Order: sequence, then C-alpha cells, then structure tokens
Amino acid sequence: MLEENQLEQVLLEKLGRQSVEESAISYRSWRAKTFEEVVVRNRQARQQQYSAQKKADKEEALRRDQEHPPLRDSQAFKISSRGFHLPMLFEFGEHIT
Repeated sequence: MLEENQLEQVLLEKLGRQSVEESAISYRSWRAKTFEEVVVRNRQARQQQYSAQKKADKEEALRRDQEHPPLRDSQAFKISSRGFHLPMLFEFGEHIT
C-alpha cells in the first residue's frame, strides 16, 4: 500500500510538471505577446509624435503668416495682354543684395 501511494505521488508529480515542449511553447507565446505589446506602444508613441509635430508645424506656419502677411490682391501677380506683371518689391535705384 505504501509503495502504491509513493508511485501514485511520483506519477502525479510527473504529470503536473510541464514538458520541455510545453515550456518552449509557453515561452514563445509569452514572447510573441510581449513583442506585440511593444509594437502597439511604439505605434502609439509615434502617433503622439506625429500629432505634436503637426501641431508645431501649424503654429510655426501661423507665426510666419503673422510676421509676413500674404500679399493683398492689388500686390499679387497680375496677368495682362502683355504677360505677367510682378508687384514692385523695391524702389528703383536700391541696391539688392
């Protein structure tokens, strides 16, 4: 009877342990899930960076537009029968560098 109990105990222990293959599968599964989580976090961080850069670019464009407002319609390029006419951006006789 004692020997049967010991044998039963040994069998239960052996059945309770993971095989090498099960351990390898478990590790690969954990590793794949971990990599997936990293990819998702990286994608989220990249999206945040894109949004921040887009906002900064927009603010920079607005700042530039305020510093240098666009030409009024009367200053814009004009087309006539003789071709394009450019607005006067400097006085004659000024030295352009």
